Amino acid sequence: MANIWIVEDDPQIALLIKMAVEKDGHTAFHMLDAVEMEKELRKSTPDLMLLDLMLRAKNGFEVLREWKDRKSTQQIPVIILSARAAEHDKVHGLDLGAEDYITKPFSVRELQARIRTALRRMPTEAEKLSWEI
Repeated sequence: MANIWIVEDDPQIALLIKMAVEKDGHTAFHMLDAVEMEKELRKSTPDLMLLDLMLRAKNGFEVLREWKDRKSTQQIPVIILSARAAEHDKVHGLDLGAEDYITKPFSVRELQARIRTALRRMPTEAEKLSWEI
């Protein structure tokens, strides 16, 4: 199954998300902020990232902008999970390249369905190889 990164500064919300991801058979890795995420990115990349917007030091919009500007991560889908429910925040996140935007509080079943949908849109390994040729 998929390797999913959770960048969330609230440990309780992160645990709920991690349990939902793992219940669907995926591997979940939690990071508190962009600093931890950048450290992990030096070692590996995920298949999907779940990103909170209100993080310490660097907000989720900045993280997303950098993620989509980086060649090694620009094709990896990002789903924003945020308490920021204003239309302009949603539009901004989607315009920056987020695959989806889910407002908190959210339904675990809806989150699982949106993760499955995002993963279905990902290219297969064969398609990825054909891009590299």
